Amino acid sequence: MKRGCLIALGVVGGLVAILLLAALIADQKYEFLWASPVNSHSALVAQDTCVQLVIRPETALAQIPKLFPNSKVPPTFLGQVLPYEIALLCSADSGAKSADVTVFVNDRRLGPMIRQAANASMFRGVFPSVTWTSESMQREKRGKLILTGAIPIDKATNDAVTGHWSALSSFNKPLEVDAKHLIELALDNRSGGVFALMASLPKAGSPESASFRDENTIKLFAGVSVARLTADLAEGNTATVDVDIQTNPQANMIFALKLLLDGAIPQLNESLKRSYGASIDGKSTTEDNTIKGHYTITNVDRILSAASGAGGKVTRE
Repeated sequence: MKRGCLIALGVVGGLVAILLLAALIADQKYEFLWASPVNSHSALVAQDTCVQLVIRPETALAQIPKLFPNSKVPPTFLGQVLPYEIALLCSADSGAKSADVTVFVNDRRLGPMIRQAANASMFRGVFPSVTWTSESMQREKRGKLILTGAIPIDKATNDAVTGHWSALSSFNKPLEVDAKHLIELALDNRSGGVFALMASLPKAGSPESASFRDENTIKLFAGVSVARLTADLAEGNTATVDVDIQTNPQANMIFALKLLLDGAIPQLNESLKRSYGASIDGKSTTEDNTIKGHYTITNVDRILSAASGAGGKVTRE
């Protein structure tokens, strides 16, 4: 009897050991047992970083079950697998021959799977002007996936930048993001980096590219020193969007920029209605040299479903 119990215990112990070994081997391949350390994109921000687009999925976890009540994926599971942070960084300065582009993912778990899925071909359709240094994201360490590339900046763009902006002063610190929003976009155009980047994105010789040679377009960009946009999911299937534009007082373009922003909202509203049955509403105000806008987007679930590929294009009912 005792001999039989010992054999049974040995078999069970052996099975447990095999399962643990298999789990450890699988974890080495998929990294799902333990969470990766938190690594912020801020370690990659340099003085000439002009674009920071940061997404923090965990800030939306409280609203996701309300937006998708029929989802079979438990929110607790999402909270354990969604990345801590996803960021797109761009760096350019006066006189630069190229703009550097960095895609950063601070994965919580499943880093190898994210690395396999988020390759250069995935981004080529979105950023056709970027030449990527590798076909897949590079894993510097657990919790830190990076893909880098560059966009050439032509002489005409550089001439426009040097003619309307001064080189970035060593006293100008790079912008910081506050890590509290689902989406945060920070644009630093104090040295013309945002203009240089935007002018270099369209294909050379295209009408879009030619529009950046227009003096009025250049003056509009020169009127923006720093711009920020934040977006967060809110109650009632809505999202809030806040815009903050610090204008260059020497350019005296604050009213033209406010007019441009106010004119873009109705067009965006029509586009949202047509494509998703959603809407955007709000207004902007000016104070000193700053433009502030607060907006609310409705039917966010339809937009998110289409963006995730789950629902495709949704038309208004």
